[in-house]
Amino acid sequence: DMLAKTCHDSPQSWPLFLDQVCFVCNTSQSEPTQETPWYLVFGHDPLSPADLIVEHDDVSTPAKAENLLPEKQERLLKTIEWARMRLREAQRRSAEDYNKRH
Repeated sequence: DMLAKTCHDSPQSWPLFLDQVCFVCNTSQSEPTQETPWYLVFGHDPLSPADLIVEHDDVSTPAKAENLLPEKQERLLKTIEWARMRLREAQRRSAEDYNKRH
């Protein structure tokens, strides 16, 4: 749907927009998980060109950088578990709604 809307004036140009549309989909927050697919796969948000220029507080010194990994791992594991819980709840609600209609 997003790809069709992006190239509606020139449908044959869809390959030119595929990378951008995929990036938008992968970096858009999912309603059930409240996270982006990118974060759930890679454990961090994607870097923009501006991020590559600006120094970040969390990795500005080697001491901070070496302590960062366990903290990020813990946060990612908690986020994944929370996302799984939200997905199970969304699936339960969908099944409940389906069963009410049928």
